[in-house]
Amino acid sequence: MNTHVKITDSASTDLSRRSFLVGSAATGLVLGYAAVPGIDQALAAPSVFEPSVWYSIGPDGLVTVTCGKADMGQHIASTMAQIVSEELGSSWKDMRVQLASNDPKFNDPVLGAQITGGSWSTMMNFDAMSRAGAAGRIALTEAAAASMAVPAGELVVRNSTVSHPKSKKSMSFADIVKSGKITKTFTPDELKAIKLKTPDQYTMVGVSVPQLDIPPKTNGAAKYGIDVMLPGMVYGKVVTPPPKRCRASSRRSRSTTRPAALPAGWWQ
Repeated sequence: MNTHVKITDSASTDLSRRSFLVGSAATGLVLGYAAVPGIDQALAAPSVFEPSVWYSIGPDGLVTVTCGKADMGQHIASTMAQIVSEELGSSWKDMRVQLASNDPKFNDPVLGAQITGGSWSTMMNFDAMSRAGAAGRIALTEAAAASMAVPAGELVVRNSTVSHPKSKKSMSFADIVKSGKITKTFTPDELKAIKLKTPDQYTMVGVSVPQLDIPPKTNGAAKYGIDVMLPGMVYGKVVTPPPKRCRASSRRSRSTTRPAALPAGWWQ
């Protein structure tokens, strides 16, 4: 489970002036909308690079998608991964998912906050995640073209591999990331101008695939809110009157002192 972070005003994300960054480092490739203080330095310094946006590709070729939506049993993390994979051209076996922390950079691109409900998640994130995947594919393609000395327009991306049919050359996503040649950047306007696939071209969206969140949910590896343990943490309890339709006649001031009648670890 990702840890919560303390957000200060100086480190808050300006969602109205995002830019799309694609950068490479020895430890991986990070792609997504970003307006995060220090991200440029992180991309320029491989030794301290840590992915911090919508998805990353490691030197092992694994694609890790960070989902900013709450998982309430609807497999939304796998859905986000499917959308990214469609445009990225990755193999489903290489996809991984993780839930986002409370950092504002993971806010919904449309709502501007981490909100889950109303069956909005796919609808409101489809375009943003599709463009993130497409931008990654373009960046990988250009880097592969430079490495293989072939025209980028002649390359084909499929199953986490960029290939050149004419010369029969190919590079895996892992090879491209390790080459350190991915330096493509996109302005917001360039990102919006990317031509996405039409529904008749889909090979991943609308296809039944193994849900990535099921294994950890069934083998005990998944961490839920109830699994969180913090130093000095106590549990709250709502006190309700026995009869229905009762109104409180008085209000006790909030206190951090634990009543003796409650077991240790409880706060009333």
